[in-house]
Amino acid sequence: MPRPSPNNKPQKFRQRDLERAIRAARSMGVPIGAVTVDPHTGKITITTGNPNDSNTQDEEHGNAAAKLDDWVARKNARQA
Repeated sequence: MPRPSPNNKPQKFRQRDLERAIRAARSMGVPIGAVTVDPHTGKITITTGNPNDSNTQDEEHGNAAAKLDDWVARKNARQA
């Protein structure tokens, strides 16, 4: 019997899981500073705070949150 390819492994997380976590944080009024996903465990971590606050995180993470917001908006616009 052939071994399954690495691409046939079950996913650790799905995009909708990430979207739900972000939506839940926003609905509670929590400012999102950064979002990270551990590819090995699928653990989603949302760092709270102002993404433009350079004292708590570097500029790259702040830009990543804005890019994620833009991407989700474009994705939702295509589905409508």
